[in-house]
Amino acid sequence: MLFYARSDTHFLLYVYDRLRESLLDRGQGSEDWIRRALRNSEETALKEFHREAYLAKTGDGSRGWGGVLRWYNKRLMGVQREVFLAVHAWRDKVAREEDESPL
Repeated sequence: MLFYARSDTHFLLYVYDRLRESLLDRGQGSEDWIRRALRNSEETALKEFHREAYLAKTGDGSRGWGGVLRWYNKRLMGVQREVFLAVHAWRDKVAREEDESPL
């Protein structure tokens, strides 16, 4: 776990330095751009996340199979549709197990 945290944050100080330099350059030495970035960051951090409901039966919701079919302008019938729905359900289940916090 410590190795993961260390490797995950290894470049953060470098990124901070580059971002700070970029903001100072943009503001021509003034701290206004840094203050603006911090204020925007604070507003973003205060936003509460709400997961969009996903209805497996209809395919509606966040990244549902209905949206995938609409995106690619596809109409599947019979066995193709059943296989697509099964693969999508499997992919969604695995993704949720691997990516979502249990809390």
